[in-house]
Amino acid sequence: GAGVRGIAVGYPQGVNLAFDANQVRLALLWQGAFIDGGRHWTGRGQGFQGPAGYAKLSFPEGPPLAFLDSPDDTWPRAKTGRSEGYRFLGYERDKQRRPAFLYEFSGVKVRDFPKGAVELTPYLIREFTLEGETDGKKLNYLAAAGQRITVEEDRWIVDSKYTVSFLDLGGAKPILRDSGGRKELLLP
Repeated sequence: GAGVRGIAVGYPQGVNLAFDANQVRLALLWQGAFIDGGRHWTGRGQGFQGPAGYAKLSFPEGPPLAFLDSPDDTWPRAKTGRSEGYRFLGYERDKQRRPAFLYEFSGVKVRDFPKGAVELTPYLIREFTLEGETDGKKLNYLAAAGQRITVEEDRWIVDSKYTVSFLDLGGAKPILRDSGGRKELLLP
């Protein structure tokens, strides 16, 4: 579910992810056991390997960032399995060996740093750092997409499967909209 350039990461908090390097997107989340990679230990491996845990959550395909002239513009779709205008730059690891995914979109360098956390259940925190100029274009982040997104206090519930919340937006306000037959939560 993470494409041919999928990168899987397991965190000690019991949350795991798969990042699609072709579409530079978070593709999967799951809890519990990581992956049984046994069939890939000899020869060239045998096809794709799925998560071993439970509570598997797949995210829609497509790029995480886009320039939109208006909040009504359609979110772009990935073509030929890749997000157009993006270049994956690899990843770097911190002292705890957690990876930050690095990519570039139209001159804007992005550092996408997911971190596992746990309170009652495991969850994921994503920290984004963006550097570069947008030449006056309106850059947006697709924080969530689904058939139904509802708001409760300061969190958005997506398809009754997961929640999205923001820690510090620096004055930016999320936009909830209907587009392309789905609900989308954008962050300008």
